[in-house]
Amino acid sequence: MNRFGIRQTAILVIPILVVAAVWFFSGQTSSSRGSERVGTVAKGEVAQRVTIAGNVIPERRTIIIAPYEGYIQKLFVKVGDKVKAGDPIVMVAVSLTTPERIFPVRAPYAGTVVQVPKFEGEFVKTDPAQFIARIDDLS
Repeated sequence: MNRFGIRQTAILVIPILVVAAVWFFSGQTSSSRGSERVGTVAKGEVAQRVTIAGNVIPERRTIIIAPYEGYIQKLFVKVGDKVKAGDPIVMVAVSLTTPERIFPVRAPYAGTVVQVPKFEGEFVKTDPAQFIARIDDLS
């Protein structure tokens, strides 16, 4: 065979081999993909969580401050608690070891406790900047 014959044969054989390879491999991948996509469909609810930045402005809000300087003897609430009007919020004593009966400071209205920056045993003053708890009416 001369040089021209080999080149002409190669030009014909190479495309045939490429087409055969593409046909062979595409046939295998499509059949294996088909089995992976088989599944069942069920009716249900679609839930999506959406986060939105903003401020909640309460109908009413109040801060609970100490009626006198002293120590927090007992905290009755924590952040997130729902309170009714008259529920006890905190008991403040002049001393932590006082034997006298102490009456709690109570919630002025129903609402949600949104802040409690103080802890039991902590010294508190009658300063509104050092409040014990904040209650908001979120209705």
